[in-house]
Amino acid sequence: MRGKDLREALKWKEIPLQLAQMEDFNRVTEEGAEALALALTGRRGGWKVKRRLQSRLSEGADWLIGSGGQNVIVEVGGTDEGDLEMLYKRKVTQAQGASWPKGTARAACVVRFVEPKALFWSSDGTE
Repeated sequence: MRGKDLREALKWKEIPLQLAQMEDFNRVTEEGAEALALALTGRRGGWKVKRRLQSRLSEGADWLIGSGGQNVIVEVGGTDEGDLEMLYKRKVTQAQGASWPKGTARAACVVRFVEPKALFWSSDGTE
């Protein structure tokens, strides 16, 4: 977060290869990225999930989180094939351009699973 190298321990159960091969690769990657992004924002920012934002309503991000009276919109991305830095820049730009009222903080988080790494940005500098 904010250019700092932070380490968090992650544990999960490995599923049998036969089951893994039947999974929707894109969906699993995106949902995994969202789970890690929400865990990271909760642990590092103290924010709690308020609701999932609606893509059909063009709300401009994936999640609305916050604490107290502060709202934060979060844009999330996950990849195992593309360039994580490029995805990060795209998601930060998307979060910055979201059409939420002035004063709403913005955040973006991208995750890569092949070589585990997450990049997180927030407009309020939360660490």
